[in-house]
Amino acid sequence: MKHILETYSPENIYNADETVIGFRALPQSTYVEREHKQKQRGFKTAKDQVTVLVTCNMNGDKEKLLLIGKFKSPRCLRRVGTLPISYAYSKNAWMTATIFEDWLTLWDVLLQREGRKVALLVDNCSAHKSTMSLQNILLHFLPPNITSVLAQQTQSSSSAS
Repeated sequence: MKHILETYSPENIYNADETVIGFRALPQSTYVEREHKQKQRGFKTAKDQVTVLVTCNMNGDKEKLLLIGKFKSPRCLRRVGTLPISYAYSKNAWMTATIFEDWLTLWDVLLQREGRKVALLVDNCSAHKSTMSLQNILLHFLPPNITSVLAQQTQSSSSAS
């Protein structure tokens, strides 16, 4: 990690990660009177979701978001000519190795046109395991559970101050 940080300038060191956005879901717990709660039993929580891939460099510059939905041509996007984001789909709206490699290939072509070489830090999710050779992107996998380790270090350093 130290070698990567020394080799690349901050504007060429990126981190990419996915987040899931659940919608049409009711909260897991509420402040409702007991008799109202008993009437509401038997309802299942909606599990509608989309996944968003967010990519940002150390300077805070963001790349175009990648939205992953469940449908090839969602109704809400049928009459839309262009989007300010990229769109892909999978059966369960999750990141897949194919979607990740397609996204990497398109970004690599864009970086070749700009004449930039970047380091991309990603977690070690199985969908991120790419064997393809990229010309302008150095793919670097973060160690397992690094997010929780960094969060604990941040909390302890902020509580000490």
